[in-house]
Formats: sequence, C-alpha cells, structure tokens
Amino acid sequence: MTALAVNDIEGLLASDLELTTPGRSYTSDTLTHFQQAHGLDVGQIFFITGADAFAEIATWHRYPEVLDLANFIVVSRPGFCVEALRERLPVLAARMQSVSAPWPGASNHKPEAKTGIFLVDARTPDVSSTDVRTRLAEGRPIHGLVADGVERHIAQHGLYSAGIGSFAADHLHDKN
Repeated sequence: MTALAVNDIEGLLASDLELTTPGRSYTSDTLTHFQQAHGLDVGQIFFITGADAFAEIATWHRYPEVLDLANFIVVSRPGFCVEALRERLPVLAARMQSVSAPWPGASNHKPEAKTGIFLVDARTPDVSSTDVRTRLAEGRPIHGLVADGVERHIAQHGLYSAGIGSFAADHLHDKN
C-alpha cells in the first residue's frame, strides 16, 4: 500500500525490504542495508517520522547509534509539537534544527555534520492506521484519509472490512 501511495510522486520509491526480511525488522538494520546496498553516505539518507514516534526514540533498537545512520526528519503530529521534543529529549536538543515546511531540502544542514535531526512544524492530518482500520471495520468512509490508490486497493481486496476480519490484509503478505 505504501507503493500505491507514492506511485505518482516523482523521486519516491517504496521498498518491501522489511516485509521480505525474515524475523523482526529494526529501523537501524533497514538504514544500514540502504547505506551498504546502494553505496550511500549516511548524510544522503533521510528517515521521515512523526514527532509522536520520535518522542520514543530512546526505546528504539540500537539507540542512540540509530541517529548516526541517517538524517531524521521529524514532522509534527496532532498533539505532538516538534518543538516540545527539545524539552522531552534534552540530550538530543543540540542536534535538532527547526526547518520550515514544506521541507526545502537540507539547506539548514551543517556541512560538517554527518547527520541531523530536522524538526518540521507542519499541519498534518489527525489520522492513524488504527483509525483507518476502525473506520473500515465499522463501514465508515476513509476518503481523504489515505491516497486514492490505497483506498481503491483496500476496497478491491475487502481489507479491514466488517465481516471479513482484521486479518484479511495478512493474506496479501502470506501470513496465513
């Protein structure tokens, strides 16, 4: 579904690496894979995440080393202001840089720094995958909450629909 969401966006490509790798997947392993497999410098890799997820970075596998594997683009989420992260994660505050949305590129990135944490204060929709699945299970619309191609795919395969069960998506990934 990620591939469908980015299909019409030039320069973006979805990877199924975490779906095809046996066992647990960790952000640190994925970032290391892309660095090694594609010959990228860590400064060329950008990991985009929401402020709500980044607020828990200290619980991530291989923290704090994971922060040296890519630039982290941290985007505000409803109820999670990016600027509050400086207080919540004071040990990382010196690495954080505020940028304007939309992301203009790494123009604020210091050339001598290998990686950075870029805080993007942007209006984002108050939607989550849990909300989307709940709406579908209840027969409510999701138009505007997901990309059009994703919405068509979910409808075509009856994913997360009432009566089918929440595990219908697992069949697409060979989990049943």
